[in-house]
Amino acid sequence: FDAPDESINYYNKLQKNFPCYYGTLLPCGPFTILSNSPEEFLYKKDRFIRTRPIKGTIKRGATKKTDNSNKVKLWRSLKDDAELSMIIDLERNDLHKICEINSVKVSCHKRMETHPTVHHLSGEINGRLLPNIEFYDIFTSCFPGGSVTGTPKIAAMNMIEKLEPTKRGVYTGAIGYIKSNGDFCFNVAIRTAIHIRGKMLFNSGGAIVHDSIPELEFNEIITKAHALTNML
Repeated sequence: FDAPDESINYYNKLQKNFPCYYGTLLPCGPFTILSNSPEEFLYKKDRFIRTRPIKGTIKRGATKKTDNSNKVKLWRSLKDDAELSMIIDLERNDLHKICEINSVKVSCHKRMETHPTVHHLSGEINGRLLPNIEFYDIFTSCFPGGSVTGTPKIAAMNMIEKLEPTKRGVYTGAIGYIKSNGDFCFNVAIRTAIHIRGKMLFNSGGAIVHDSIPELEFNEIITKAHALTNML
């Protein structure tokens, strides 16, 4: 492990001020990846497999009253509820490709997650892997996470390729670990920056659907980037 001191300082600042579930500090030669991701992409233990997609975001309120009001607003949002339901259905279909029949379950359709800068809606889907399923089979079926592609996944990815002017790189990919017994855990590489030659490069994005309001979507993107921008 040979991360530059500056990268380590940035990461420690992130974890102190904006702690997250799936943080990563990953030296990669000339650059270092700093991830402050709140989202689990895939978790495997023996033949148990789980994914916890996030869809739905609102900023934290400045007071307890406004914070609770924002949580209620997000919970009651028909748009965000529809987005989450859509992605849960996509992820469930992905797991069906590699899991035993009737083993794939939506264990939680919607929960509220509270983080230092935002509230999120998330769901949870799990299943029991088919015998002899390998790591390659799992990632071929599930990667990239549906929460960062949209649905239908292949068509959405083709559209992203045409519309986005730059490659995403590590952003919206997955970072994690694999144990010697084959168990693993990977995040969705959101809230993730590249530290290279004294510069910090990162992306922020949001989902676009038919009833999206451009101003609100833009504000959500800024809110998501808050932890990384305040790290500098």
